Amino acid sequence: MAPSQDTDDELSYEDEIALVNELTSAGVRFHALTHCITALALEPNRQEWRAHLADLLADEKLRRALEEDTFLGAHAARAYWLHRNGKLGEAIEIVAQLQHGAPHAGFAPWLARWCEEAAAGKLRVDPTLLVQACMPAMSLGLGRMTFLPAEQAAAEELVPVILLARSQAPGDVRTALVASAILRRAGRLDDALDATAAVETSARGGKFVAMAEATRGFVLRALRRFDEALTCFDRAFEAEGDPVHRLEQFRVLVDAGRWNDALARLEVYRGLTELEAEEEIAFELVTALESAGAPPPVEPPLDLVRRRILGHGLLVQMGDVMGNSARRIGASLRDGATANTVVDKEALPSPELDEWITSISEYDEREFEPSSDFLDLWSAASMLRPPAENAHAWVSAFLHPRMPNTRMTPGPIAIHRWQVVAMIGLALSETGWAGTEKRTVLLALLRGPMDGSLGAVIRVAAEVALHEPLATKEIRDRLLELVELFEAEASGALLRTLRIALDMLPFTPRDVIERLADADVD
Repeated sequence: MAPSQDTDDELSYEDEIALVNELTSAGVRFHALTHCITALALEPNRQEWRAHLADLLADEKLRRALEEDTFLGAHAARAYWLHRNGKLGEAIEIVAQLQHGAPHAGFAPWLARWCEEAAAGKLRVDPTLLVQACMPAMSLGLGRMTFLPAEQAAAEELVPVILLARSQAPGDVRTALVASAILRRAGRLDDALDATAAVETSARGGKFVAMAEATRGFVLRALRRFDEALTCFDRAFEAEGDPVHRLEQFRVLVDAGRWNDALARLEVYRGLTELEAEEEIAFELVTALESAGAPPPVEPPLDLVRRRILGHGLLVQMGDVMGNSARRIGASLRDGATANTVVDKEALPSPELDEWITSISEYDEREFEPSSDFLDLWSAASMLRPPAENAHAWVSAFLHPRMPNTRMTPGPIAIHRWQVVAMIGLALSETGWAGTEKRTVLLALLRGPMDGSLGAVIRVAAEVALHEPLATKEIRDRLLELVELFEAEASGALLRTLRIALDMLPFTPRDVIERLADADVD
């Protein structure tokens, strides 16, 4: 039943739309507008609020009321009205500021479409605002050569924005640098290289020489034109003497599989400055590859090192990860999931599924590396594809009554690994996101009790969000809803897991990450 009055609780998008319908029918239009712009802010790319907003904003008094409202939804509503009424430039300026200040809110598609319209109509738009709107994307996959699907999709959304900025300021070095970075993240390497050519021309003899050469070096490395990339980083070092350019040459040589040359270049870098933890791990990896006589790599080996150093592989030790706690999470499915995902607490997984989870989750304590272990589990599960089972079976495995007793070393980390692998199996059991059982189950489990089992679901859901662009916003929004609850009640282990999960997702607000880091005192 649709709600008939306001409450102090946050309402869902569907509830907000129901209130808009009810209040509009009752003639309470100002109040209806409040709920309409709230619905817009929750889901800017859905359709239900649009006709309502157009109708409400036909009233000049309601439009004037919006001008005094600082709520994000009010700004977006003004932009929507301006666009509908032929004021495209003003609409773009508002949404560009929204994208810069709240990149997680979902206004990138608006900005991209409107920038395409502006380009087609040769409309003049302030390029500075467009570049600022693209800046949050500069951190996507930072330090890596390859980008995960959600990162690439987030960059691709902003391509029309940065291309319009370049057309408005063709000689501006900063705009060209940002354009190259965005295009590289979007997988448009030839276009990214073209942008660096413009940067080189503009920066020749100026203060941007080192930055221009390094930007070109990154693209050439991605294109596997390794000798040219080395030359670019040589020029960058000559221009400003920053040791980081010697480190970038090490990374180029690693991608080329020239292990001895890479180690020699790292020694040059070590002579200029002290190695950080990431470089120490890279040194160990390349030394091992050189000793093994490994062939040149197909994928950049140091991308995994970067993910490890950021905590993407970390399996945080959970203090309360027992079967009964897991079953309580499963019980929450009864409230919001489809009938075929509700699991009897005594259900047992099939022998095939049990064997698959066991084979993936086994580990030798002598070789156990918590900093890379999740990534190892995900990689192993991707190669040894899971059995063809439905969501019911995977949740049964997650709640497996024998789980604490099936391990050679029973204890929290062993049980946590079992649950992580069961969730990975669920994640890999279906492709896509909308309409899948894995979506139903993961979102339901993310509303479960705060124990270590929830940590397993959070970490797997974050990886799903990175690999399924259509899932990114929905999972990120759900994880953001957990922040306030976790700050008040969660253990340090859960806080750390949530922080790592949110930190890896595109466009998570930085202030949220900082709050979680401050709250994680364990």
